[in-house]
Amino acid sequence: TLSRFPELAARVRTASHSLVARAAAPTRHMVTKLIDIELAFLNTSHEDFIGGSGAVEAAVHRLQQRPKEQKSAMRMATTAAKQASSSISDLFFGGSVRSSSAGDPRLSRMPETLALPEEPSDRELQELEIIRVLVESYMAIVRKNVQDSVPKAVMSFLVDELINTMQSELVASLYRDELLDSLLGENTQTSRQRGDMERMVRI
Repeated sequence: TLSRFPELAARVRTASHSLVARAAAPTRHMVTKLIDIELAFLNTSHEDFIGGSGAVEAAVHRLQQRPKEQKSAMRMATTAAKQASSSISDLFFGGSVRSSSAGDPRLSRMPETLALPEEPSDRELQELEIIRVLVESYMAIVRKNVQDSVPKAVMSFLVDELINTMQSELVASLYRDELLDSLLGENTQTSRQRGDMERMVRI
C-alpha cells in the first residue's frame, strides 16, 4: 500500500488535489449557471405548475381547514406581507388570477398605492393564500429541477473529468527517473521490520 512509501503517497495526494481543484472551478461555474437559468425565466406553463384555478381551490381548501384561532393569528402575521402580494401576482399572472367559475374568488390587479387597514380582510387573506400556493408550487418545480441537474453537472464536470484524466496526470507528475529512488523509499518502520526479519532468518 501507499503507506509504505510516504514520499509517493504525498506526491499522489498533491497531484490529486491539484486536479480536483482545476475540475472544481468549471463545476462551480456550471452549477451557478443552472441556478441562473432557473432565475432567468418562470415557466408558468410547466405541467406541474398548479396554475390559477388550482391555486384558488387549494387556497380555499387550506383556509377552510384552519381553526378560527389560527386564522386570527394569521391576520396579524400577514398584514405586512400584503405589501408584496402585488409584485408576486404580477410575476405569475400580470397582476391577476382568473377562474372560469363565476362564484370563485379572484385576484384583481392591485393599485399602485395601498391604504391598508389594521387587519387583512377575509378576501385579502384568501388572496395571500393563493400567492403562497403559487410560490410553493413553483418552488417545488425549481427544487426538483435543481436536484436533478446539479448532480448530473457534478458527475460530468468533476467526477468524469477525474476518471478520464487522473491516470495521465499522475504519470506525468510522478513517472520520472530522478524521482524513483525518493518515491520508492520506504518509511522507517517498514525498513526496521525488514532488517529485524533478515537478522532472524540468518540466525
